[in-house]
Amino acid sequence: MKPIRSRHGVIIARSPKEVWEFISNPGNEKRWHTDVIDGEVLSELPLQQGSRVRWVMNFGGPRPVTLRVARFDPPHVLEVQAEHPVMGVAPTLVYEIEPDDRGALFTRTIEMRPSGPTRLMAPVMRRNVVKSNAQFVGNLKRVLETGSTGPSLA
Repeated sequence: MKPIRSRHGVIIARSPKEVWEFISNPGNEKRWHTDVIDGEVLSELPLQQGSRVRWVMNFGGPRPVTLRVARFDPPHVLEVQAEHPVMGVAPTLVYEIEPDDRGALFTRTIEMRPSGPTRLMAPVMRRNVVKSNAQFVGNLKRVLETGSTGPSLA
């Protein structure tokens, strides 16, 4: 089965360093990634390649997801991979930051390969992942540019 994949980018009127400092703090994830209820580092700080992070996700109720930092290249790339599937999916997320004349280009890529019975839901999941990814990236832009942490209307 072809993986579900979505890549979405946006220009944020903040420096790459500011964007990096915000997105590399797992406690901030819930402020813009609205499927995340909470986030914490399970390893020693500072965050680095090999660190483990736990998010509590809202998938039909709170579900813990443990992720491992697979790539850590400040202030350019942060990649996390789920250690175990939750409800048949183990996503990989890549956050990339590039300098831009207007601030920073932030790109979020999510990829997952549904397994087990979840494979039957892949067509619906694909549409939802694309829509949600764009919304989350828009949320990050809004939070960093305005300080607003309310729900997105996108």
